[in-house]
Amino acid sequence: MDFIDQLAQFCKNNLILSSVHTNDRGTPIIELDKIKHENDVALLEAPSSLMDTDLSRADTFDLRVQVLVQNASQKTAKDDSWLMFNILKQLPKQYGEAYKTITSADSTFELITMRGVTPPQKIDESEHGASLYSSLLSAELLIN
Repeated sequence: MDFIDQLAQFCKNNLILSSVHTNDRGTPIIELDKIKHENDVALLEAPSSLMDTDLSRADTFDLRVQVLVQNASQKTAKDDSWLMFNILKQLPKQYGEAYKTITSADSTFELITMRGVTPPQKIDESEHGASLYSSLLSAELLIN
């Protein structure tokens, strides 16, 4: 299942985040395992509930995602954390004629809904003074 990868792609394509670092070509990078840079964003799979069965007998899965944002500026880290939390917890959503959602590249899931579990909080400060914020989101996925 490619949900975390597709979530990272959605963030890179739809959100303007000052905390992401870029590669040599200027392409934003969102880490999928840990914070690696002074200014960085990471999406980590968090412990989730077991599969459940909905009324139509299709398998659903509650996938938890921890969002980590670190920046040398505490205000920027906080602002980016809240931007991600507020936008992602509303998905899927209709914006005018545009429908925004996370879609699977390999057809393994469909996003039913996302919700905020824990709002952004400052949890640490790096040895260089960068602020680290964490939030937790839950995605209800229909497993294909």
